[in-house]
Amino acid sequence: MAPIRLDGSRFPCHYSRRDDRGDVQLGRILGPDGKMPLLRVDGPHSAPTEHYINYDTVMVVGAGIGMTPCASVLTAQLKYRWSKGLPPDKLHFYWIVQHGEIDAFKWFIQLMVDLEYEHLRQRTRGNKKDWDTRYIEINLYVTR
Repeated sequence: MAPIRLDGSRFPCHYSRRDDRGDVQLGRILGPDGKMPLLRVDGPHSAPTEHYINYDTVMVVGAGIGMTPCASVLTAQLKYRWSKGLPPDKLHFYWIVQHGEIDAFKWFIQLMVDLEYEHLRQRTRGNKKDWDTRYIEINLYVTR
């Protein structure tokens, strides 16, 4: 797949998606404005969690020192925003951690356990219809 350069971008971007039949389609999907791609990646010059509340489905990827903003997003979403019916409705979380650093992130592991308990508690108390449309997917990748 050849890289596609976005206007003004310093980084090559590769876009592919699967259509309704499952065939790979090359090219970019434009956002609501018809100009910018639907998927945008902001660098370290901006707050990575600045605009997540504007979307219905969010993918949060964290590693190293970036776990602090991830913890903030997960806490805000699971403890407060979903209890008030606020977006995003679907949260895909990816945590990449080196095996030797796991001890440094015990606080985050405990936070995930607490948030999962809170999420389960809210689901059993709340309106079933609302909770059927909301979910969080947690993916953990441990590297060497």
